[in-house]
Amino acid sequence: MRDTAVATLSHGQLGSDIGVFVQPNGIVYGINPKLIGPDGTGIPAQAQQSCAAAVPGGFCDPQPGEVGNLQLNAFSGPAYFDWDLSARKDFAVSERLKLTFRTEAFNVLNHPVFFMADQDINSQQFGQITKTVSQARILQMSLQLKF
Repeated sequence: MRDTAVATLSHGQLGSDIGVFVQPNGIVYGINPKLIGPDGTGIPAQAQQSCAAAVPGGFCDPQPGEVGNLQLNAFSGPAYFDWDLSARKDFAVSERLKLTFRTEAFNVLNHPVFFMADQDINSQQFGQITKTVSQARILQMSLQLKF
């Protein structure tokens, strides 16, 4: 194992804080929505009293001039983990020639990293993860002749 090397690199992150918002007129960005019920359960009687139109998930648009009661960045987004691996082996071809074989794998476990794209409570895709932001596993190999 004298002419062999293995290296790893891992990177992980807990879910970053995300918030939901209301964009009623398509121009204003970042108005906090109103949380229905004391714990967001969306009790119908409370929804009728406090919201003109409730959306799935226990949120509704605040009335004009009203500030929503949901705190900023109230939720955690998807977590992230990535692991890269590389290995190298040297071979003596002759006294003067040396051959190095190297292989590298990026995202070796092929874990997806999800993107939390739509946080507008009035969107049809609200709360849905619709795409990934990571690449699939990538492998690369090389040969190097040293003389």
